[in-house]
Amino acid sequence: MSMRTLKDLGKIVTGNTPKMSERENFDSADIPFIKPGDISDDSITVINKGQFFISENARDKARILPSDSILVTCIGIIGKVGILTREAAFNQQINGIVPDINSVIPRYLAYAILSQKSYLQEKANAAVVPIINKSQFSELKVEVPNLQKQNEIVRNLDKVDHLISLQKQQLKGLDELVKSRFIEMFGDPQSNCYN
Repeated sequence: MSMRTLKDLGKIVTGNTPKMSERENFDSADIPFIKPGDISDDSITVINKGQFFISENARDKARILPSDSILVTCIGIIGKVGILTREAAFNQQINGIVPDINSVIPRYLAYAILSQKSYLQEKANAAVVPIINKSQFSELKVEVPNLQKQNEIVRNLDKVDHLISLQKQQLKGLDELVKSRFIEMFGDPQSNCYN
């Protein structure tokens, strides 16, 4: 197993936003345009669409990455990680990496970057708005075992991630049950007039 910098594992790109004043950039929903709000804070987000889109007219004005690219928020909320399942553009608050698939499995790289979230947050260099610039991001080091070991790690982490998701769903269901039992026993607090 070796430590490698992100710049050694793929091509790094900082996103941008096509000019909003040019309406033709946004006149149809051709290409997903990813913003930090489209990426979850607590796990790897599989991204196949976003809340916003750009038109095919904006293709040459945007930075568009292919499927299996990793997106990481680097301004504001630092360290949210997503992986693209189709090509997409993204804004300047996000750095993307197109992994070299001969060196690293995209999903493994996403997990490796997510494991460095605390480090990235500590490294952010602004008092008001935390920022990890492209150079700092490029120098992030992650452990890179052989491809077979990466596949094994991804399979295990995917299982754990699935179990965590199921637990969250169960907790949400229990929370709703407690609320409904409370209302059943004491009535709706909004309509009670015991003030």
